[in-house]
Amino acid sequence: MTRKQTWLLVALGVLIAPTVMSAQGIRVTSALGPVEIVPASGPVLARADTRGAPEWPLLQIGDEVRIGPSGQMTLELADGSYMVVYENTTFVVEPYWGAGERNLLRVLLGKIRFHVQRLGGSPNPYRIHTPTALIAVRGTDFDVRVDAQAATTEVWTHEGRVTVESPGRDDREAVLDAGYKTLVRAGQHPLRPVVHDAEFGASRSLQVVRTDVGGNPKAVARAVPSLESLGIDNDRRNRIADPLANPNLNGAAPPIPRAKLSYPSPSGSGR
Repeated sequence: MTRKQTWLLVALGVLIAPTVMSAQGIRVTSALGPVEIVPASGPVLARADTRGAPEWPLLQIGDEVRIGPSGQMTLELADGSYMVVYENTTFVVEPYWGAGERNLLRVLLGKIRFHVQRLGGSPNPYRIHTPTALIAVRGTDFDVRVDAQAATTEVWTHEGRVTVESPGRDDREAVLDAGYKTLVRAGQHPLRPVVHDAEFGASRSLQVVRTDVGGNPKAVARAVPSLESLGIDNDRRNRIADPLANPNLNGAAPPIPRAKLSYPSPSGSGR
């Protein structure tokens, strides 16, 4: 074999390696109900007959899989991780290799539950894409729910940790520990994480107003929350004391009795 032929074989191996890895890494282990597979290699639509327990093909890069009503599919990775795909879900197999993390799927619609194995005590660095979110695996058990009509993605963490950010807006991410969820709307940052049984609320922000505009600080003084009001802002019993919500206070909040916590002094005696 000539040197030129050797280099051609090496180059060909580099080009097809991601495809081979993807084919070996994602395997269909079971399916129920109507399942459709649109191969990336052609327009042929393969309708799986789940009643006859067919010989499932390995999923290739770019393959689109559609799960119909009352359907369900289980996918398994080479490391023992697996995914449960629920009814009315559509996803596409992503190129395996990414920048520091391994891409898995692009979830276009529906719900998938991911169970990621820990190897050597650390979770595998997988990444999942949706039309509105980028999810990096930092844990072992989480849901991804995509509502295509509302253009939203919900991420629910059941065990471990995941991080969520909006594509093209990597200046802020939501870190989800077990028992927390977030929602990402198209073009917006992820909402502040809340527990599973809580309603989503907008991320809270404070308006900052300059007090020296026009050389007359008193003209806008009432528009600026005082330090005292900020201290009680999150106490639901004291919302009426917020000078922004109650202009009759003239910027001054009434005194609120609070318990005092005592801490031991450095010498060991209390104060």
